[in-house]
Amino acid sequence: MGWEIDHMHAFETGKEQCTDLGRGVDPCEFRDSRSVRLSHLIEQGKHCLVYEYDFGDCWRHAIENTLPSEENVRYPRYVDGRRACPPQD
Repeated sequence: MGWEIDHMHAFETGKEQCTDLGRGVDPCEFRDSRSVRLSHLIEQGKHCLVYEYDFGDCWRHAIENTLPSEENVRYPRYVDGRRACPPQD
């Protein structure tokens, strides 16, 4: 997205939320995102994730895996979007 990761962020997979616990977040509420690979979540059948950046401004993005994987392609990758990235702050 072009952001500097200056704000809190989280991935939601149904009822589970993953974030960087190194930023002082309560580990009872979140799973440590540094130990979670998105590809593993997809393999577990979680084909739609929500990414939230900046809990104050609440930038929420749907991440969907609806395309078959291709050899020699690095994932995740951006394939479509309606607008440009929201500005930092």
